[in-house]
Amino acid sequence: MKLECKKESTGEAGRVQDAPASTNQQTSAAKFAMGQLLVTRGVKECLSDEEIWTAFARHSVGDWGDLGEGDKKANEIALREGRYILSVYHSAAGLEFNVETPADRSATVVMLPWER
Repeated sequence: MKLECKKESTGEAGRVQDAPASTNQQTSAAKFAMGQLLVTRGVKECLSDEEIWTAFARHSVGDWGDLGEGDKKANEIALREGRYILSVYHSAAGLEFNVETPADRSATVVMLPWER
């Protein structure tokens, strides 16, 4: 059974609050520029701030989460060639969510799968 949370969210992205100090230390080893950090309305409703910032930190250092091996390899190539990067994680409650950075590295967005 797939866990869902308030599907009526619009998917509009918004800026996030400042990161906790522990997250700032983790992202200092970032493998790529993440641009503006954004979260969708659904993510704001369904995930804790800690889960959001942990996902940003993991994504920035190349921990692609729950992707298959082929997708993880594609992300490594994307790092070298400046392409789109995707990570997939699960919240403490088991809710799947994505972190996406476009090829131009202008922004990184945390979103729920149905908000794509």
